[in-house]
Amino acid sequence: MPKNISIKGARTNNLKNVSLDIPRHKLVVITGLSGSGKSSLAFDTIYAEGQRRYMESLSSYARQYVDLMDKPEVDSITGLTPTIAIDQKTNNGNPRSTVGTATEIYDLLRLLFARIGVPHCPGSKAAMSRSSIDDIVRAISLNYQKQTIAILAPLIRSQEIIDKKIWQRITKAGYAHIRLDGAIINLTEQEIKSDDRPHTLEIVIAQIKGDDRQELQRAVKKGLDLSNGLISVIGQDKQTKHYSTIWSCADSSYTLEELEPKDFSFNSPRGACPTCKGLGATLHLDPETIFNEKLSVSEGAIRPWPKNNSRYGAYLTTLNEIARSCRFSVDTPIKDLDKKQLAILLWGAKNFPGIAPILEQRYQT
Repeated sequence: MPKNISIKGARTNNLKNVSLDIPRHKLVVITGLSGSGKSSLAFDTIYAEGQRRYMESLSSYARQYVDLMDKPEVDSITGLTPTIAIDQKTNNGNPRSTVGTATEIYDLLRLLFARIGVPHCPGSKAAMSRSSIDDIVRAISLNYQKQTIAILAPLIRSQEIIDKKIWQRITKAGYAHIRLDGAIINLTEQEIKSDDRPHTLEIVIAQIKGDDRQELQRAVKKGLDLSNGLISVIGQDKQTKHYSTIWSCADSSYTLEELEPKDFSFNSPRGACPTCKGLGATLHLDPETIFNEKLSVSEGAIRPWPKNNSRYGAYLTTLNEIARSCRFSVDTPIKDLDKKQLAILLWGAKNFPGIAPILEQRYQT
């Protein structure tokens, strides 16, 4: 194989019978004034001839789907292999555009993470896991052979029971036993009084033999349907083990829906940072630009607040009361206020939220 790409008598476009040798396996830069023929040499001569030679090796059927460039005006080119050209692409100033989105690598990475990624619990930092129904039945049969076990479906975890008629709904659905805060209760024999404290409520689906695969399959499926993918199993040792068909953490009971590519997209509400909304930057007020220091608050020193705007009238009334309690006046020019008084104006005190938070909230909404 020749060491150089040898070009003789190139006359494409504004090239004037140019002859040169370009070393192979090297990074070569072509420079020159605008209109000197850089693109004519690189794209219209070298790339076009390399593409033409490669396409001649293909069938006529394959060539009909490729847009071929014109044959360059050149006496000869030797040492040339099939060529690839990366064209220039002008990127716009979209703040959501990155190298990953422009090259579309980002789409592949999102798909990769969604399909083979292992989520971790944000609380315990432990890896989350999930199983299929067959995996759960197989694991229970293996772990609880010749044992009588209870299959439970978690409904509420450490939350207030808002539905005060839930006990009637459970018995109407055909279930007589529940586990409330760790205690098994028979709803037909004991009346439960509702309160506002957080509770953990589970329905006892069935009490069966761990090696009865048919009954176990039926109970597990029913429990998973009731609790949206979670079940608990109590063995003869009174210990509880959890199984799940969705991503879940055994330590904190945190659950996660099926991962999708949009979970990893900063252009989607599911994947975007809630603070910056996926932009990677946040806008904040510059306190130095808020005030006209020559004026007082009552004279309209707060630039974003028009003096006669009724929308801010209530804030000004509250601010006047706060100012009197803090021993300064809204009639005092801003330049004559000390740092503590300016801080009260900007960041608030007591029942006045502050000018800066008010303006930022207005911007967000």
